[in-house]
Amino acid sequence: MACFEGRLIRESTYGFRNPQGIAFRPSDGVPFLCEHGPNQDDEVTRLAPGGNGGWNPNDGAGKYNGYTGAVTTNLTLFPSALKPSLVLSDSAGMSGCDFASGTSWRNWDGRMLAGRRMVSARIDAGGTAVVGTPSDALVNQAQFRAVVRGPDGNLYVAINGLAPNDQIWRLRSP
Repeated sequence: MACFEGRLIRESTYGFRNPQGIAFRPSDGVPFLCEHGPNQDDEVTRLAPGGNGGWNPNDGAGKYNGYTGAVTTNLTLFPSALKPSLVLSDSAGMSGCDFASGTSWRNWDGRMLAGRRMVSARIDAGGTAVVGTPSDALVNQAQFRAVVRGPDGNLYVAINGLAPNDQIWRLRSP
């Protein structure tokens, strides 16, 4: 149970492997979780109260199977688990995530930015269909760690792996 703005929140979700960030879609406030998966199978999932993320690290013999052969959302074992909106099977590490928002972003307005290679994805109103494309300007530049929308409407990205030091980038509308 958590407290949010003085109210107790009794709904929760569970069954996630390694959450990296939560982003609220500006158009409707719906929350999406960005999480590390095993073997680079990272996911973006629309959250719903009481939802099961579908992660099961047990190999069937009671041993942890966090990488080899495991899937982030096991729909075979948990058929009613939250369905991922986006699976990044080659992301090499999920970052935090957030949405570009506002008319100044033009065709990026409403797109989520997430992942090691910074994928730009438009999530439909139901949260289940996603079309993702890598941002050509950002592909494999460095390892993206966090993405946050600032009060000025720009996105701020924490980067590591660029010489000479780690950096904070400000992304403005294209």
